[in-house]
Amino acid sequence: MKRTHRNRGFSIAEMMISSVVLVTVIAMSLNVMLTSAKISRNVIREYGNSNGSRHAADKILSEAQHAYAALSRVDVDGTVFTAHEDNTLIIAKYRTDASGTIVPNSRDLFIYQVITAGPRQQLWEIQAKQLDGMPAEGVSKKMVADNLRKFHYRLSRHETLSPVAGVYGSPMNLVSGEPSGNQARLTAINAPWKGKQIHDDSDSIYDFRVAIPYQDGLLPAELASIGMSRSGNNLSFSDADTSGRLDVLLEVDERYSSNAQDETRANELSCWIVTQQRDQRGVSELARSIEANLRNAK
Repeated sequence: MKRTHRNRGFSIAEMMISSVVLVTVIAMSLNVMLTSAKISRNVIREYGNSNGSRHAADKILSEAQHAYAALSRVDVDGTVFTAHEDNTLIIAKYRTDASGTIVPNSRDLFIYQVITAGPRQQLWEIQAKQLDGMPAEGVSKKMVADNLRKFHYRLSRHETLSPVAGVYGSPMNLVSGEPSGNQARLTAINAPWKGKQIHDDSDSIYDFRVAIPYQDGLLPAELASIGMSRSGNNLSFSDADTSGRLDVLLEVDERYSSNAQDETRANELSCWIVTQQRDQRGVSELARSIEANLRNAK
């Protein structure tokens, strides 16, 4: 009688078919793993970029608080950097030795510049040192924020005005539009003894709906809302009250300097940094702003 073998093995053809199926499954699984890893790296990088905007704001704030001037221009290793409110900020600090003593006729420079890298914009910090009358020497250059959507700053001068003949006179020529040269634009007023104050960064509902406030200075209607008016360079209250001193903030031209050291007249800095961030919910904008007194400014 012929015996049936029920425990025979796979044929060569069956083994080849099984191997092809197994390789295909492994290849598909590997592709999914690589795609997931790529997505994870992109998410991590985007989170890093959002942290970079925070780092950039903190860095600018730290340097500005110890600065003695914002500069209109500077020559670093033969390259001239010119200040511009939308792409180039130049801050100067006194150089100090290991004991904290100021080194005479010398300064440290921090240049924050917007640079285009392919489809992206980045904010870079260029550090340099300079002796009086000499071109600056570059020390370091590093990126401080990636995926930059907007960089903007405003240089201002804070002044405390005392009344003379019933009015508060500005030490600079006031204009309604963008200041140029030795002009200034009035952007904030504080009269604490009257409980009156106004700032053009918060004088409109629109200012709270955008990353960077609409900067148009204080217009006549806005001055009138706190009982004030301007005639030329003079400010006055409608009730002729001059019983206290008036704090004002005057926007100055970041490209203008009247001295050989290229120092502007600013003693305050406002800066906005807007970056793009990506997370599991999609793409969004992250805005950061800083307000800093140039502590050592004259």
